[in-house]
Amino acid sequence: MSAPADASLKRPPLYNLHVTLGAKMVVETPKPLAGVYVPDPNVGPPDGLNYNFKKDHQHPDDTIGFFTLDLQVTKTFEFGNGSLIQLRGDVLNVTNRENFAVQFSNFDGTPPFYFKEGDLAGVPRTFKLSTNLRF
Repeated sequence: MSAPADASLKRPPLYNLHVTLGAKMVVETPKPLAGVYVPDPNVGPPDGLNYNFKKDHQHPDDTIGFFTLDLQVTKTFEFGNGSLIQLRGDVLNVTNRENFAVQFSNFDGTPPFYFKEGDLAGVPRTFKLSTNLRF
């Protein structure tokens, strides 16, 4: 007995042509700088409290303190026995924005500022490729 002509349509496909896309965007306002001005670090306050020292609690003038845009694409290959392989590519910090982590203040009433030669928060533009095997 021969199989009907449309039997090949009922077999599970070797792979799925769908691609999954994803994105994540993080936007933060600048964090405030809270600090205490100590003119002589060798001399502490007489009673252990810091109310004798000048305090600063201000936001930098920047409108965005941290920004990152991450993108990902995932391709899934399904096999007839229920197993699958996923390939995933990620691009982190697509815009390659430098998110500065350290703030300074002059304690003179001017807003604090980011130290542009210091540490960065987050990662520079990064490419990742990963695989997932499910069986």
